[in-house]
Order: sequence, then C-alpha cells, then structure tokens
Amino acid sequence: MIEAQTPAEGISVQDVWDDAIVYNISCTCTDPDHELITWIEVTQDADQPEVEATFYVRTNFDNWDNIWERVRIACGVLFGYGYEQNHTILLSKQSAINFASALNNSVTVLEERELDNKS
Repeated sequence: MIEAQTPAEGISVQDVWDDAIVYNISCTCTDPDHELITWIEVTQDADQPEVEATFYVRTNFDNWDNIWERVRIACGVLFGYGYEQNHTILLSKQSAINFASALNNSVTVLEERELDNKS
C-alpha cells in the first residue's frame, strides 16, 4: 500500500492561510504549462461547512496556423457563447496519493471545526 509522503512527490505547497492552502500539482510530463494550481479551502460558514477546490489552468494559444479559428473563439467569448476547454494532468501513483491526502486533510480540518462549533 502506498502512503502519502511529506515532502510529497508531484505536489507542493505554494501558500498557506487559516482557511486555505494553495498547492502546485505537477504533471509527470514535466511541461510547466500542464501544472495545476489548486486552492483547497475550508469554509468558515457553520451552516454550510464545505471543502472547496478551485483549479487554475493556464490557457495558451500558441498555434497561429489558423487565425480565423482564433477570431471565432474570441468572438464567441465576446458575445457570450463561451469557450469550452479541458485539461488533463498526468499523476504518478504516488502523486495521486499525495493529492488525495491533501484533500483528505482538508476534510479533517472541516470535521475539527464542526466539533469546535458544537462545543
């Protein structure tokens, strides 16, 4: 059985606040454009305690081969039609365990706060 690591392979802490930790999750392909900046926040609201995960992905438009496709996308965003993207990040088994552990730790903090609020 693989155990979570400290320091962790594939995931590093970028910033820490009372209610949030910002992680930098690296893709195993090592391309920095594939990194995932992840905010994991534990809400302070006693009525709706939740763990909130926000993922920030860098969007690049390096391909200038089809300028009209770029114009079409820009017009779609400008006029409210949006632009759908997806992002894939490759994680080794150890990196996946470490990321899951970070989420699990957030749930533990949430449970501790719920107990404190009941006291």
